[in-house]
Amino acid sequence: MSGSDVHQLHSRRLIFCNRCQGDTNHVCQAEHLSEIHYEYEWEDRWYRVWVCAGCEAATFEVSTTNSGMASEQGGYDYSSEYHPKRGEQDIEAKSFLKLPARLRSIYRETIEAHNNGMHILCAAGLRALLEGICDNQGVQGRSLEQKIDALKTVLPLSIVTNLHSFRFIGNSALHELTPPTQPSLALAIEISEDLLNFLYELDYKARRLTKSRKTGSTLPEPPGDSSEGFDAA
Repeated sequence: MSGSDVHQLHSRRLIFCNRCQGDTNHVCQAEHLSEIHYEYEWEDRWYRVWVCAGCEAATFEVSTTNSGMASEQGGYDYSSEYHPKRGEQDIEAKSFLKLPARLRSIYRETIEAHNNGMHILCAAGLRALLEGICDNQGVQGRSLEQKIDALKTVLPLSIVTNLHSFRFIGNSALHELTPPTQPSLALAIEISEDLLNFLYELDYKARRLTKSRKTGSTLPEPPGDSSEGFDAA
């Protein structure tokens, strides 16, 4: 945003709507400027209320600029935060009925780290989840690399080979403090969910299906937290 584009009252802007789950036109219904001036520096904050033109859900924006944010095109750049936080990149945690409690806790904390933009902690969580899976499966090794290799007793070799990418992501995040990109983390989470499904859910679901076919009955809803639903993936 340029310095000449600070007034937004009654204007329209494409903003991700958490309710509509997409970019929609939002109309600025109110705004207020707070100016903070120091001896040699200054900061301006615009507080705005945006309302979705579709569902009419409200979004609060805090748009900030200061004397150190001069734009190369002239004027000043602005940094905006939206409340509630925009959820276009959020990942919904899946429900795994047969997942051990310790692994479920690591998995959910990893998802929360991702959804709150804590990419280094998310990468560390993915690494911890993989190490927890190795320990739960009883594979032996002095390092995570050796433990991953030992998973070939329960997983296809091609999958085992690619699981080393989790270790590399975690090592870069923890030792080099290099955050992975959001798309890389999203893909790694998806792979970890497939792994959890294969190791802890697939056999259980297959046995339920076999039992249903033998009895000719429909599949009953499994016990669990009804608020989370059942992961059929």
